[in-house]
Amino acid sequence: MLPGTGKIPRLYCALIQILPVGGSMNVFSLMLVIGADRMLAIFMPLWYSTRSEKHYLKIMYLASFWFPLLLLGFAIKTVIQDPFINVKCFATDWTASDDQNLIQSIILVLICLTSLCYILMFFKLLYEQWKGKATAQRKAIYRTLALIMAIQIVGYTLTSIAYNIVMRISSKFSADDLQYITCAVNVMSSLSSSAEVPVLFVVSWLFRNSPQTNTNNIPNITSQINTNFVQKYQPTKINTLVQNKLITNKFL
Repeated sequence: MLPGTGKIPRLYCALIQILPVGGSMNVFSLMLVIGADRMLAIFMPLWYSTRSEKHYLKIMYLASFWFPLLLLGFAIKTVIQDPFINVKCFATDWTASDDQNLIQSIILVLICLTSLCYILMFFKLLYEQWKGKATAQRKAIYRTLALIMAIQIVGYTLTSIAYNIVMRISSKFSADDLQYITCAVNVMSSLSSSAEVPVLFVVSWLFRNSPQTNTNNIPNITSQINTNFVQKYQPTKINTLVQNKLITNKFL
């Protein structure tokens, strides 16, 4: 949310800011969607390995866009009130204060839900390791989840500390200087939040292959069961030619 120099019409300000800010907001909803996807992979491996991947990915990606679209709605609501008034292009110039408070609350909820997803997966993998079921692939996921959790928790903690410091010393700065400082904190917060995205995509093949590792033996087990069943219950087959020969010899 870096401000522009001088003043520009609010409409132009919104058009300039909506893409980078919306992309930054998309990180939070995308991380929750990815977290939910990983939970399904770990807690429901059989269903996950047999799902329709094409339609599934469409639903997942569309679900991640609801937060940027909400931000777009807030921007439109503010801009249409007076689109050509000259503003400095701060966040408060193209979104209402109440809407910003709601956005910050939603970000907090998304971060907490994402952290909860990874905490649950972390304990699930820890339980499997305790039971002796952890494979090398699972251990790699285990380390990745620990890294993601650290980025989430440490990043949010540092951001909260920075905001508290800014609020305590805000009386020493002018309104414009305070906006610049807040923008700098927002940039650092966005970087810390988005740092886990490349981590996830680099190791995404581990998550995709993990359900297959758990389920690739299912066809072999099923085939073995069917073979044993047939061998046990199928009547013994007698060669037709041998049977006919025995009958012929009997009547000679």
